[in-house]
Amino acid sequence: MAVIYYVKDGAHPNNTDAGRELPLSTIESRIQGRRVQYLGVVPPEINKDAPSQYYCRVVVEVEANDSPSAPFDKVGFFLLTDLSPSQAEPIIFKGAAVPYRL
Repeated sequence: MAVIYYVKDGAHPNNTDAGRELPLSTIESRIQGRRVQYLGVVPPEINKDAPSQYYCRVVVEVEANDSPSAPFDKVGFFLLTDLSPSQAEPIIFKGAAVPYRL
């Protein structure tokens, strides 16, 4: 299962929510045509010098057991560059209640 995080700009800690899991294939099918940027294998710090008060980014973590494929072609973290959390919610989760990770 891949993990979708909503992320605040700024440094760690506490710049992400708890994350929610979905099959990678489900995420891929729901974000077709969206821009994806690979961030690396460590949790990202985005705009470290300009922290935000609210979650403003959507990041997908692809784990080793996810069988990476396009556009998520590596293990690690990917930024959905053209989606905010409020835009991503109905696209990725389609109104279904997907619990946060415990």
